[in-house]
Amino acid sequence: MRKFSVQDLTLAALLAAVYATLTLVLPIPAFTGIQIRMSEALTVLPFLFPAATPGLFVGCIVANLFSPYPLDIVCGSAATLLACLLTQRMPSRWLAPLPPVLCNAAIVGAEIAWFETGFGPGFWAAYAFNAFTVGLGELLACYLLGSLLLSALPRISFFRTLIPADRLDRRRTGGRPALQDPDSPGPFFVSETVTLHSNPLIIMVLNGLFFHIRNVQFTRTCTG
Repeated sequence: MRKFSVQDLTLAALLAAVYATLTLVLPIPAFTGIQIRMSEALTVLPFLFPAATPGLFVGCIVANLFSPYPLDIVCGSAATLLACLLTQRMPSRWLAPLPPVLCNAAIVGAEIAWFETGFGPGFWAAYAFNAFTVGLGELLACYLLGSLLLSALPRISFFRTLIPADRLDRRRTGGRPALQDPDSPGPFFVSETVTLHSNPLIIMVLNGLFFHIRNVQFTRTCTG
């Protein structure tokens, strides 16, 4: 089992504070059935940082202490913890935002439906509605903002040093072995582009641009 360093514990504490603060301060619904909890974008970070999981769990507990739904302290926090644990095991960064969407839609949607209707005849209709609205809010937060975080943070040297090497490789290659050393020259020298091998259209466009630039440079050389 990997031991957390002082840097890991600092990151966990920082994320706990940021999660709770964003949830409580932003003027956006974060506890109702129709909600967009922007702080949930942070739940994709366990894909890169193992220490993010306990930090986000604690931050969620603190935020949910202010929820109008008492069960949110247990159910909502459990949904975030489960989502973080599953996100750690996702094979690619494109799937990393999926567990928060599914876990919160299923668990928080059921919690809100029970609070509204109990387990009476209207439960399943209320569950379907709340699962959809909660899941939609999670989708926006995690796939829009969360994906930006997964792309941007490894480019910052401070955060890059906190990411284990195996997670950096998984992020670059989408869970597959690297096809080329990202430090070597060539049309795919940027580490981000290694993950693009699965998309023939993008490869065709990139190669077309590459050869177009080479042709322009050759033409200018000949005419100069």
